[in-house]
Amino acid sequence: MSKGAPTPLVVVADHQTAGRGRLDRSWYSAPGLGVLLSIAAECSSSPSALGAVPFAAGLAARTALATHGVEATLKWPNDVLAGGRKIAGCLVEVVARGEQIATFVAGIGINANNAGLPQEVEQVATSVLLETGAPADREKLVADLLTSFTDLLEGKPSHVLSLYREACDTIGRPVKVELAGSTVEGTAAGVDELGRLVLDSGQTLYAGDVVHLGQKLG
Repeated sequence: MSKGAPTPLVVVADHQTAGRGRLDRSWYSAPGLGVLLSIAAECSSSPSALGAVPFAAGLAARTALATHGVEATLKWPNDVLAGGRKIAGCLVEVVARGEQIATFVAGIGINANNAGLPQEVEQVATSVLLETGAPADREKLVADLLTSFTDLLEGKPSHVLSLYREACDTIGRPVKVELAGSTVEGTAAGVDELGRLVLDSGQTLYAGDVVHLGQKLG
């Protein structure tokens, strides 16, 4: 966030009926069980600063989960995984942009106290309760997430990306990336300074749905 910027607006919901993720996919949330929030804030409109926001959101969710005993990793670009299954997701949209300052909304959802999940997602999703066997303090999850997110965005975008690369489980793996109208495969070689996924072929991807095809190489 920009120094001297207005205090971010944070909206926390106990339940949502029309949650969505990338490509307008639905996000499952049962009443009273998850962490569901949106953060409207400002940051520099430079490509590197805007590109760091989604990664800061994922890192903040990972940090908050660690306070509840969940060891999470990140899957490019915006999934948070525990035991290879999705436990949280982030979606960031720029809603206004000026020459120097951009306003964005970061939506973050965490599966917290779900004792079970719908059949269509139970093989690919999990929750804090399912991972630890103990209920999560949702208010503490929100507080820890906001503290970490704010701290990250007050730092340099390069630092955010450095931390993201360390936590990103996609880097070093053979992957399939589903794009609009096509699919590419390769090994994820890294994430560049603009947050793009770089494949071993040299191809760079701004966005896409990643499927991990195997263990990390090397």
